[in-house]
Amino acid sequence: NKTEKKVRVVNAGLSGETSAGGFSRIDWILKQPIDIFVLELGGNDGLRGLPISQTRKNLQGIIDKVKAKYPNCKIVMAGMM
Repeated sequence: NKTEKKVRVVNAGLSGETSAGGFSRIDWILKQPIDIFVLELGGNDGLRGLPISQTRKNLQGIIDKVKAKYPNCKIVMAGMM
C-alpha cells in the first residue's frame, strides 16, 4: 500500500552561511511548526578557518533551540566531505 502525505519543505539556508549566521536566524525559522529539522552548517566555518569549538557551540545552540520549542522534532545532521 502506498501512503501519500502532503509535506512542506522550507530551505532556510543561505549561500555562504556560517554556523553563527544560522544560529542568529534560528528564531525566525522556529516561528513555524517543524516535524523534521535538517541541519547542515559548518562547512563554510571550516573554509574560513573558524575555531571548531565555536562551530560546535553554534550547532549545539541551534539544536537546543529546536528541541526546546519542538521537543518531538526529529533532527537530521548532514555534513560535507
